[in-house]
Amino acid sequence: MSFPARKVYFKISVLFLLILLFSFKLDLAKSAAATNTVVINEVLYDPSGSDPGQEWVELYNAGDLSVDLTGYELNAASGDYYKFPSLSLKSKSFVTVHWGKAGVDDDDEANLYTGSSGFATIGNTKSSITLFNSATHSKSTIVDYLEYGLAGQTWESTAVSAGIWTVGDFIADSKEGSSLGLNMDGADTDTSSDWQSFIAPTPNLANKTPVTYPSEIYLSEYLPYPASGNEWIEIYNGNSETKTLTGWQIDDLAGGGSSPKSFSSLVPGKGFLKIDLAASFFNNGGDSVRLLRPDGTVADETSFTLSYKANAFARDSGNSWQETTKSTPGEINVINSPVHSLTVTEIKKLLTGTRISTEAFVTAPPDLLGDNDFYIHDATGGIKVHCTCSLSSTSFGLEAKIKISSSIEESDSEKYIKTDSVAILEKNQPQTETDSIGTGEINEVNEGNLVKITGLVDHLDGTTFYLNDGSGLAKVYIKDSTGVVRPDLESGQLVRVIGVVSQSGTLKDGSANYRLLPRFQGDIEILSVTKEELSAGDSGL
Repeated sequence: MSFPARKVYFKISVLFLLILLFSFKLDLAKSAAATNTVVINEVLYDPSGSDPGQEWVELYNAGDLSVDLTGYELNAASGDYYKFPSLSLKSKSFVTVHWGKAGVDDDDEANLYTGSSGFATIGNTKSSITLFNSATHSKSTIVDYLEYGLAGQTWESTAVSAGIWTVGDFIADSKEGSSLGLNMDGADTDTSSDWQSFIAPTPNLANKTPVTYPSEIYLSEYLPYPASGNEWIEIYNGNSETKTLTGWQIDDLAGGGSSPKSFSSLVPGKGFLKIDLAASFFNNGGDSVRLLRPDGTVADETSFTLSYKANAFARDSGNSWQETTKSTPGEINVINSPVHSLTVTEIKKLLTGTRISTEAFVTAPPDLLGDNDFYIHDATGGIKVHCTCSLSSTSFGLEAKIKISSSIEESDSEKYIKTDSVAILEKNQPQTETDSIGTGEINEVNEGNLVKITGLVDHLDGTTFYLNDGSGLAKVYIKDSTGVVRPDLESGQLVRVIGVVSQSGTLKDGSANYRLLPRFQGDIEILSVTKEELSAGDSGL
């Protein structure tokens, strides 16, 4: 062979070798890419009912080439693991590992069974699941990793300690029997938004795409206590166009009460839909009212504490719920507020804005505990009254019997009666005995009541002081308007205080700010018993 011929042959050989080398590298790249295309695609971690052996983990190969899973291991945070047998997972295919279920030899490569020898736990509320490509568990051998659980609860798994990203803290409201799956098969960008909860799990099948439900669908009116016939609820469609509601539900208290009422219907744009319920779907003495989407999430909800025969609850023009004597199913709501003759305890259960009428006795006269404010009580309890009229401390005194026809309002988390007039029925009635309660009972139950407490001085804060009889700390707050002067007190002294239980919003820690408001100087009495005498049992109390 001549030199030129040999030179051409050499060039062709080199080119051929380069082509082979490139093809080999390309195959390696494809193989590597294929290896990384297998992802944890769906997990059923809390099956319905008694679930031993019913959990499963689904893998999906999103790549264009088959992936050899032989020797791969699926590992749970509990330490349970499954080693894959000789198996090639085809492109765009699924394989599901049934965790803890006894082996079944059905020649179905889409289903694998871990057996019953200890592989049974992936966690009903929290866990992590790791897919390794070998029996060596290290960061470099992790193919995919998933963590789910309640907020603040994490697992110190191999993947966590290896610094792998975790999904976590976003499945706290999942339901028993639902699976956790990728929104689109194989589409895993390592963010929690990739995942959703499926009411109907789909092992070895494509995951359903996210469902979008109509927005601006609201509760508009409901009748919980009909004079006859069934209860009903009305829904309003705030959209301009007609919306189709399929598989939606009406429910009362979550996890109890009546079984949800399912319905499917069209709701016209800016229109109403009336749904008939059972004759006793809601509790007349108070209940929750919830509109649920097909996936069980809450679209809208409200509640009531007391209902009256034939009276409905409806949203007013300001979007607040009001009781009304005129029900208007299928039409724009009309608010005709009823006037109820009620006890004080019944009044406290009503929605703000409800019209009421009551007769009661005065426990703190006007202007003593606030401008144009006074407190009343009956045999069931006490409540504050604010009059928009002009009152003075001489308008009426303690234990005068009055009648008020007005409405319920709320300020600083304390309900009160707002009125524009007061009818005095009787004056100067005999004062009733004040109820004694524990210092730890200055709370919502006794709000508005005139009570008496006895306890040891715990600490002082200006004119305010705190008593404790062992049941809890009570705050005694002296209002400037009373003219009461705080006596010279020392820690450990035994003190008796008469006053009105009131709430003024919340404290910095979020707890309710309950306090006892003395009315007169004589409402605070220092008892001649020391802390030491009380400890020795000499108080006689």
